[in-house]
Amino acid sequence: MAKYIRTDSRDFIELPFTGYTDYIGMKYENKIRKALFFLFSEGFTQSLRKHSSIQIEKQSTAEQKIIVCEFFLDDYRLIGIGRQLYRDKLKKFHSRMVFRVKPGVQFRLADFTSNEKTITKIFGYLPLDECPLSTKIPDMIISQNPNLAPLNVKVPDNLVWKPKKIINENSKKVFIYGFGAYSRVYSLKYFRDNINSIIDYNKNVVTVYKNSKNVSYFEDFRDSLPYYKAIQNPIAIISTYHSSHFKIAKALFYANPDGKVFIEKPIVVEFDHALELIKLKKKGFWCEAGYNRRYIDWNREIKNVLKEVKEPKIINISVKELQIPHFHWYFWPNQGTRITGNVSHWIDLAYYLLKCKPLEMTLLNSSDSISLSIHFEDGSIVNITASDIGNSLRGVQERIEVRVGDKTIFIDDYRKMTIYDNGKTVVKRKVLRDKGHDKMYKKFLVATKTDSRSQYEEDDIFWVSYLIEKASRMLVNKQRHIKVDVDYP
Repeated sequence: MAKYIRTDSRDFIELPFTGYTDYIGMKYENKIRKALFFLFSEGFTQSLRKHSSIQIEKQSTAEQKIIVCEFFLDDYRLIGIGRQLYRDKLKKFHSRMVFRVKPGVQFRLADFTSNEKTITKIFGYLPLDECPLSTKIPDMIISQNPNLAPLNVKVPDNLVWKPKKIINENSKKVFIYGFGAYSRVYSLKYFRDNINSIIDYNKNVVTVYKNSKNVSYFEDFRDSLPYYKAIQNPIAIISTYHSSHFKIAKALFYANPDGKVFIEKPIVVEFDHALELIKLKKKGFWCEAGYNRRYIDWNREIKNVLKEVKEPKIINISVKELQIPHFHWYFWPNQGTRITGNVSHWIDLAYYLLKCKPLEMTLLNSSDSISLSIHFEDGSIVNITASDIGNSLRGVQERIEVRVGDKTIFIDDYRKMTIYDNGKTVVKRKVLRDKGHDKMYKKFLVATKTDSRSQYEEDDIFWVSYLIEKASRMLVNKQRHIKVDVDYP
């Protein structure tokens, strides 16, 4: 764990970051047209939840400022630099983002110098264990501010940051790990009256929960484990940073093996963790995965069609992704890549539809736009093209083509499905765009009350995690082709 330093000093200045301002302007442009689109494509209730979540996000991120703060330790004059998580009298800095002012020099806060590249790097770092701090950032700061030096001073305990927690003991079953947009929009409506604890790095987002005074809050998930252990048959929703999904799931199992755990995608970042997760399932760990497209009725209809045919299938998936800036947490090196964070949905869908061993993969990319092809043992080929290039008004948009025998099926953003079958044409339409979240959570809700098996099986964990990690490494290493080098045990 990293060490963080806290101070209640009021001597600080804010550093403007135009890159973030530009991103917010891009993200929320055409907001009225977007609101109308989602209203008519996803319905009033879902649109209202998204709107409320966006307002919370705007308020939360508006409080996250880059500050340069002055405080003292014995005879040392210290300068702390970093992005604050929320507005509070206590400031939090990574110990390597705190510097000593060299003896005998004049240095005012207003003298602090940083170029746009350095500001971008600083803004992209959050003082959290899941966010790795690049050694380049302190070096860049010192190179532009030669009157500062590394801290290299033992920090007394009273200056060390202690994770916040609020204990309101209750007997409710649900523990929500990560109270971001996903939990607020999709999870909360099913469990809002049964929440025991909320675990999130930002204590301010918890206040939006109407019964927040009756639930416990933890900044560090480890502080919640004794309370999870004390509940009979607890339920956990994990939608934190990707790198902590497996870490939290594993800790929950050992705290209380009778719990049921829902893990938002991706369930792991590293394939080795998938192997460990499979071992935990063999010991009795019950977990479900948040790959919601498996639950869309049209996808299940396609799966039933494909199961009846032995010959090879061709599946083409084209995805318009959301635009995100390069200081977004998806780009932290321990989070995988955008393949891990986004394209994993359609890698999972491909394996779900075919349930067949993959043999090889090819990958082409232009920046973050990728074209991934997977060849399967039965001769099937899946092509996935994903890019943030294109019109952003409709959010994530999907076009899917499935060809097998005399049948071709087209899905247009899950509002229209066209089936061409040996000269016959069948068109199905939906008033509202369905991406499977409601059916997924309803299934999970039933499972929490019964002895139902989890829908996500061990071979799913194995192959989907393997393909995701391999594809991500191909992207990072600029590797164009690999053969599958493992077998499912």
